[in-house]
Amino acid sequence: MRITCPICAAQYQLPPEMAMRLPTRTRCARCGGEWVAEAEPMPHTAPEPLDRTAAADSAIAAPATDPVVPRTETGDAPGITPEITPDTGLDTGPDTGPATLNPPAESNGSSASGLPRSRPGGSGGSAAAAQTGSAIGWWVGSVVLVVLLIALFLGFHRAIGAAWPPSVRLYRILGL
Repeated sequence: MRITCPICAAQYQLPPEMAMRLPTRTRCARCGGEWVAEAEPMPHTAPEPLDRTAAADSAIAAPATDPVVPRTETGDAPGITPEITPDTGLDTGPDTGPATLNPPAESNGSSASGLPRSRPGGSGGSAAAAQTGSAIGWWVGSVVLVVLLIALFLGFHRAIGAAWPPSVRLYRILGL
């Protein structure tokens, strides 16, 4: 089923499960207009009486292939308008196939796994020692920062309690 925006004439193809929920309030993706989309009334025509002999004759005489529908220069059949889809502004481009992941170039002396490579004739210990020293420095700095924050929290408990009254309960629990 198709619905059309009454403001900008954008057309939308509804899947059957969505069409079963009609009528519903709908918002156009192109212009932002809102309207109540309703199901199109089905033309109710009485079925023609079937003559069994005429049906059998027509089944035999009917070709097994679909009839040929002439096409226009645009490739559409005459009298059929092409589907209008709103432009979302996203250009997906041509499909280039599955993405591949290339390993990074090894220019800094480390392997593709991220671990330092050992050099021939050397132990490679200087790089490992520098990395360990750096990690220890970060740990020491973190501990110093936490201790400093706790000292400030305890040292300025009166100013903090005046600025943030709920902290007074915590200071009472701590005995300050």
